[in-house]
Amino acid sequence: KDANFYFQIKWDGVKILQAQTLYIDLLHPIARITFGGLHAVSQLEIPISRRLEVELFGKGRRLDGFWVTVENQPLVLTPHISEFTHEFVTTWGVPTKVGAYEILRGWCDDDPRFDDWKQLTIEKHDDWVRACLCWSKIPDGRKPFPRLELDGTHVESKATFYCALGEAFLGSRGYLGSGLDGFKDCITHLDSSGHDKVLRIRNFHQVQQALAEVELPESNGITYLESFLEILSESGYALEIMD
Repeated sequence: KDANFYFQIKWDGVKILQAQTLYIDLLHPIARITFGGLHAVSQLEIPISRRLEVELFGKGRRLDGFWVTVENQPLVLTPHISEFTHEFVTTWGVPTKVGAYEILRGWCDDDPRFDDWKQLTIEKHDDWVRACLCWSKIPDGRKPFPRLELDGTHVESKATFYCALGEAFLGSRGYLGSGLDGFKDCITHLDSSGHDKVLRIRNFHQVQQALAEVELPESNGITYLESFLEILSESGYALEIMD
């Protein structure tokens, strides 16, 4: 049957099945992977140093991917995904926490609970940003909105700042990084021709307050917000404070 959201499984580079559920059991020296949802439930046992590729699809397009290997005793997920997401994937039937994959699934199924990041609790905003990356990708060659306006009213943390930033430039589910390096990479990939290149921030004091506690590894006395604004300026954008 058709599905809006599913895992596609490959073994040694060959597609073997699709599934809506994925469960991982650690049974040294193997990992047992159980799949179900689109067919009779199937199992695979992954021996040491062998790799199972898992790709995530939604609305007919690839959203994300990782692979599973067993190295000696521990299970290795590459690239690393958070314990939060891993817990959701491996306990698919009981999503006690909302991870990036559930947000993606909600978007694929047009679930109104995931229409707006401001509806989510603050603990879940990192997952929203990760879901935006999977959904929208790095905005290579995309044009930002003609008028860039960020409302800081709901910016309460670093994660919510990047939720609002992606939305200000590219609309709902837009991605413009989750940190300074990602922001710099994304903004240099935008096609800003024909735009005034001014970022207007409303309730700027709220943004200042939210980012005041965010530390830089090597700050040299520079705040996180100052570093952000420096990247913005180096990319040819001006700042306009609207309050």
